[in-house]
Amino acid sequence: MPDDVTRTVTTTAATADAGLMVDRAAQPISGARLPAGLSLISADNHIEVTEDIFYEAFPRHLRDAAPRVWRDGYWRLGYRDNMQTYPEGVDVDGALTKAVLTDGFDLAVRARHLEIEGITQEIVYPQSLLAFIRHPDQEVQELIYRTYNEYIAALGKRQAGRFHGVGICGNWWDPAKAEAAVRQIVDLGLKTFMLPLSPGADAAGKPIDYAGKTMDRLWAVAAEAGLPVNFHIGEVPGNSTRGGFGTFFIVQAAPFRRVFGNLIFGGILDRNPGLRIVFAEGGINWVAGALQDAELTYGTHREIYDIVPRHRPAHYWYNNMYATFQTDLVGLRLLDIIGADRVMWAQDYPHGEGTFGYTAGAVRQVIDAMPEAAARMILGGTAARLYGLG
Repeated sequence: MPDDVTRTVTTTAATADAGLMVDRAAQPISGARLPAGLSLISADNHIEVTEDIFYEAFPRHLRDAAPRVWRDGYWRLGYRDNMQTYPEGVDVDGALTKAVLTDGFDLAVRARHLEIEGITQEIVYPQSLLAFIRHPDQEVQELIYRTYNEYIAALGKRQAGRFHGVGICGNWWDPAKAEAAVRQIVDLGLKTFMLPLSPGADAAGKPIDYAGKTMDRLWAVAAEAGLPVNFHIGEVPGNSTRGGFGTFFIVQAAPFRRVFGNLIFGGILDRNPGLRIVFAEGGINWVAGALQDAELTYGTHREIYDIVPRHRPAHYWYNNMYATFQTDLVGLRLLDIIGADRVMWAQDYPHGEGTFGYTAGAVRQVIDAMPEAAARMILGGTAARLYGLG
């Protein structure tokens, strides 16, 4: 039995044995044999800030607190006075940085790679900026994200119809500023925005609970905006300990469970049934286990809940939530539980765990694993509908 299990796992992972990004070349999409008329959309790609936008945009009295952008082999985002990429302690020259194709942040290189690999449109998340979720100065943090939203909206206009940047909610810790934060994203024409998996503390230093009453206003304005709300792995990478990178990588989907639980058992989706939630880059196989555990606790403990959901937990997944994946054969085998209409394929360019260099093979896995109608949804149809893409 152990030998059989080993062979199964090895076979599952074999298509992703691609090595470092820097050693790969774009793979023509022709090998995937896409169904006629299918528009391949990546529901999770990334972009780095490559211009010194924060220093230039910050008011003069706060410029010394603005993060800087520079390049010395890799793109850096942090505080240049001590050449320290934020946050301190992250090994920016180690495995994490080398797992990214930094040339992919050059828009001309990026466009060429995506065209070869058949990507017609991309949903684009931030890169190093995710680490600023834990910035100690909330005034500076808000300015960082508002500036970034303007930057990403401008990039989208330069690549209209192909590049759809994910905004970052500029303030989630102060209910009085929630509406203005979401309004900026709407006014900029962004199609979606993200919140941190771990929201940290409010202005008074009290830990934030997404299901808490102080967050009700944020969820209400998000629902009013009608834009999908995204959560993404990797906010504060910890890779400097022995074996740290491998351990960090395999626990990335774990924080999804807390938000998943908040949304269901904290009544967020009952109060805002129109919310649409996306869990990005954590794969899809985690969903089946989370649903099973949620249904178990609902069935055995709901009489002692302080808030009893109006529906069974699975209802909220099938009506309000989505997840993205790059290669996940285990997850694809569980689609009868997860639902083909709940998942979206992603290239994850230009990350090492992304499919650049073997996108055709990854896409072919999806096509071979299911009926054409389901493959069409997963490879672009659901993303087009969810994000309102033309």
